[in-house]
Amino acid sequence: MEDAANYRAPDLILDLLATNGRALTTAQLIRAGALMGIQGNAVKVALHRLVACGKVVVQARARYRANLKDNVLLAHLVGWYQREEQLRPWAGEWLFVHDDGVPRADKTAWRRHELAMRLGGYARLSGSLWLRPDNRLESFAQGRLGLLALGMHVKALALHVDQWQPPSGLALAELWQSRARDRRYAALLKSIEASREAILSGLPLAEAARQTLLLGRSIISELAMDPLLPPELHPPDMHAELYARTRAYQLMSIRIWRRWLGSAQGASTRAHRGPAR
Repeated sequence: MEDAANYRAPDLILDLLATNGRALTTAQLIRAGALMGIQGNAVKVALHRLVACGKVVVQARARYRANLKDNVLLAHLVGWYQREEQLRPWAGEWLFVHDDGVPRADKTAWRRHELAMRLGGYARLSGSLWLRPDNRLESFAQGRLGLLALGMHVKALALHVDQWQPPSGLALAELWQSRARDRRYAALLKSIEASREAILSGLPLAEAARQTLLLGRSIISELAMDPLLPPELHPPDMHAELYARTRAYQLMSIRIWRRWLGSAQGASTRAHRGPAR
């Protein structure tokens, strides 16, 4: 679970506005900040800056919502559960990105480029070469545009390869550290079950809201980076189980947060007897 001490006001605002599905007021966001140990002034400053840069928009009666249309990275994270719908059977073809021509001097641009590669499900094959199986419904051109929107550098070369023979002895799935990812997924599944049992056993509503937000953020950060490899490269069982459990947990979290935000005593310690129906 993510450490609450590292949770910043902009993250809180975007998390709540993007996943809640409803516009929220400044007062509601400040209450949420207090629950997460963030000062009200920090929430106000962060909200002002997010509006100024277009990541958050103001609706009628001073309500705020996330601007997913113009924030590709946030939309990618929010839409984590839709990514499996964009897959197709793998025909053995590959997508490569060669970034030898990308300048490393601009550290911010380079970090953004590397993040785009990983969000796109690419793994580094060699110093300047990334790859992923071509098992998505999108066309090659659409995939390249998507990577550019996520932050891939314009000087990177994208390639589609019909046939490629990997070096002898190369464990392809381990380019994505698949076994380590499965171990993390197993640990997250245990965390989901422990949290769910605590909530159903009467965890106070405020603590349930806090816990589901932090744990949900940690899980979705993992799933957003999942390369969604075809079964020919790595068994999908662990991913499939975490995917299903996380979606149910997220929906429960949304109901909990709506109850807490809408309650007059949202920060109280009254018991939460389970997800609202």
